[in-house]
Amino acid sequence: MRLATERGYCDRHLSDADRHGWDARRGTAAERGYGWQWVKLRQKVLARDAGLCQLCIAAHRITPASEVDHILPKSAGGSDAMDNLQAVCRCCHHRKTIAERRETKLATKSRSRVAAADQKLLAGKYSSN
Repeated sequence: MRLATERGYCDRHLSDADRHGWDARRGTAAERGYGWQWVKLRQKVLARDAGLCQLCIAAHRITPASEVDHILPKSAGGSDAMDNLQAVCRCCHHRKTIAERRETKLATKSRSRVAAADQKLLAGKYSSN
């Protein structure tokens, strides 16, 4: 008899965890807020948007939607409210996610540069010359 680990796999099948999308850094879908309530909400959004990618429609293309996207990401303060969700195709969702990550990374770098410049300015202002 094999015992399951905290990830739900025995030692023999632990490598399967990675293939099935479990990521210790991110946690399970339910732990991240994507449990059964999200599944129901996702279905409502896909129905509301007629199963079509809203980003493709904006670009005058008709593409079936397979995913639901937070217009304002949860990491930036967005919510699961219907008006913050849109049906999107996998390609648009991937592109939007990359752009958001790039934007977040640039904003973080910019803030750290400003903080470093402020530190230099303060050090120069209060130094004894």
